[in-house]
Amino acid sequence: MKTYSVGGLELQLPIILGAGVCKDPRHLIPYLRHDVSLGAVIAGSFTQGERQLNDGIVQWPDDWSAFRERGIGLNSFGMPNPGIEESLERFDTVPFDRPAIASIAAFSADEYATCVALANRRKSVSAIEVNWGCGNTGKVPDAYSYEHAHATLSALERLCRRDELTKPVWVKLSPYITAEERDQLAIEYPGIDFTGAPVVKPGFLEAMVRLIGHYPFVRAIVFSNTLANCRVLGPDSTPVTTPFDGRAGLSGPILKPISMKLIRESSFIPRPGEIDFIGCGGILHGDDVADYLDVGARAVQCTSGPAWYPKGPRFFESLIAESDRLLERLM
Repeated sequence: MKTYSVGGLELQLPIILGAGVCKDPRHLIPYLRHDVSLGAVIAGSFTQGERQLNDGIVQWPDDWSAFRERGIGLNSFGMPNPGIEESLERFDTVPFDRPAIASIAAFSADEYATCVALANRRKSVSAIEVNWGCGNTGKVPDAYSYEHAHATLSALERLCRRDELTKPVWVKLSPYITAEERDQLAIEYPGIDFTGAPVVKPGFLEAMVRLIGHYPFVRAIVFSNTLANCRVLGPDSTPVTTPFDGRAGLSGPILKPISMKLIRESSFIPRPGEIDFIGCGGILHGDDVADYLDVGARAVQCTSGPAWYPKGPRFFESLIAESDRLLERLM
């Protein structure tokens, strides 16, 4: 049987359930059925301490049809989880039949190191995703700080030297856009308030990819999480989500060209070792998967699709069957 080498793992398919859909590892069980076309699953993100779900309206729009029609979604969950230790205990109760990845988020380099070391000890964890791109906590994600990235990678390197990190690490970044690109998005999508969305200067992507590439324990970069701190106002001129004055993570097809561009550009950036790119953003059809593979992604993560689809696992039933292009790629 054909397999796909992705980020240090061997997958039956280059399609992955992305982080954020299943905050509790036990919720992964329906995605492990044999008729669900997935090569791997991710749970989390998990943090060192317990975090509660944000108050108020944390997801918009309400249903799958509206999400498909608008082509955008907002979420502001805030990474609810019972903390890394309890989450990993639950991880061990799930009967995994394919690689399972633990997504880790933290608020300092030391916290990342602590959580990664704990996840590395679990036999049920195949790889660890370091989530620098969470876009719904009301602040600028860590992915925009070169200094934070360097500090965290250095802390993880120290774990490697002590043999406390032996499993593949994936790094999930944000959908980097420049100020000019943000202005263009505002013109194309006048119903979205992009004024709070972070931007980067030209050259930032190259600097980050070069930095990450210097650490051989990082086997994949995921492009990308949601675009942070975006707002949509409803008919009454109030934000459609309530935490942080409506500033939330923007997802959906709007992100696909951004993530594909980042993968395409990153493939030309010199780096010391081999590192895979994984696409994430706007995957609602098998042709979207093929598009990502065509620009150099080794695999894709699906998040918004199963998150909004009424019966999440069923989202994957037609992903391959309805796309001749994807079928050809997988043969």
